[in-house]
Amino acid sequence: MRYSGVALAIGTIVFSACSGGSGTTMPQAGGVLGDAARNPMNVSYKLLVSLGPDTGYEPLTGLTKLGGTFYGTTSSSRGSRGEIFSVDPSGKFTVLHRFGTFTKPLGDLIAYNGTLYGTANHGSATNKGIVFSVTPAGVEKDLYTFKGGADGAHPQGRLAVLGGTLYGTTTSGGSADAGTVFSVSTAGVENVIYSFPSNSQNSVPVGGLVAFGGALYGTTSSGNGGIFKITPSGAQTVLHAFSGGSDGANPQAAPIASGGLLYGTTSAGGAKAGGTVFSITTTGTVRVLYSFDASGNGDGYGPVTGLILANGAFYGTTLSGGKNDYGTVFSVTPSGTERVVYRFQHTKLSGAAPRGGVVFYKGALYGTTQLGGHDGVDGTIYRVTP
Repeated sequence: MRYSGVALAIGTIVFSACSGGSGTTMPQAGGVLGDAARNPMNVSYKLLVSLGPDTGYEPLTGLTKLGGTFYGTTSSSRGSRGEIFSVDPSGKFTVLHRFGTFTKPLGDLIAYNGTLYGTANHGSATNKGIVFSVTPAGVEKDLYTFKGGADGAHPQGRLAVLGGTLYGTTTSGGSADAGTVFSVSTAGVENVIYSFPSNSQNSVPVGGLVAFGGALYGTTSSGNGGIFKITPSGAQTVLHAFSGGSDGANPQAAPIASGGLLYGTTSAGGAKAGGTVFSITTTGTVRVLYSFDASGNGDGYGPVTGLILANGAFYGTTLSGGKNDYGTVFSVTPSGTERVVYRFQHTKLSGAAPRGGVVFYKGALYGTTQLGGHDGVDGTIYRVTP
């Protein structure tokens, strides 16, 4: 056993909480608060669960709320198996399902009609990935197994629901082996609605999709990356191709919709080379709200996750920067004022390297880190009250 605080229950494993085309680019908006204001002393941080082999470890996704419970995935456990878990706000942790060997869920779960849906990048008989469902009680079903040809392969990113149908992306496969957009019914019937072209900045979608106004929006990672729109019938439009300069580069997550605009992050580029938070209209006009500073001044940088909107601000995480380069939780207002909410410290009571975003519930933010915790390398589940 690699950490303490474990209680066993018949039929499940319960872990108690541990201690402790391209559009126009507009000028950058907003500013940055002073260091003391960006990292206030009254922020409440609590480690809820320190992960390990018996819980599953190295979560590469964030949490999804259904009812008053959070659900998420880990990329490994004993036997190199990904897992699906639930955790309540007090830190009570339950393993719901263990996948087969080398099955790695990489996209956040989504909740739809009381059931959770997600994708795994590897695993299955073909090792090309799956779309799955799981009930809050832990009953898992493989809805579709990718074959790796025209149907796509290696999904990476969250699903979206539009008109009662699930939509997602694969990073390879399709007619040019550059990724696909697919639909899949809750009964498991899959259709490819678009195959990305090869040798193009408009290929290799990694961030999943968001449904907005009867269409779907996502990001691509080839070249400097881009943002696209696609209809359920497969009509695709490139809204913006990132230049790698002040507008950012390499988006790794799907945007979110708010007030008629889409908001997202790039993991690189921007005025200070540390990535950006941006808005984009549905016709492709990009506005950079904030540029992260990669120079190591205490600001986070390298956001690889999407955003949430809570209390009038956008919240997210950076993979790097902050204290000793272990990542941050941040907020950005719609006018572009950024605040570092928490700097991860890579101690037994603090995580490190948050590859998942945050979810808001009753005044607090909940999320996961890939590293940190009791053993330093297995990851954590945490709560921070901004």
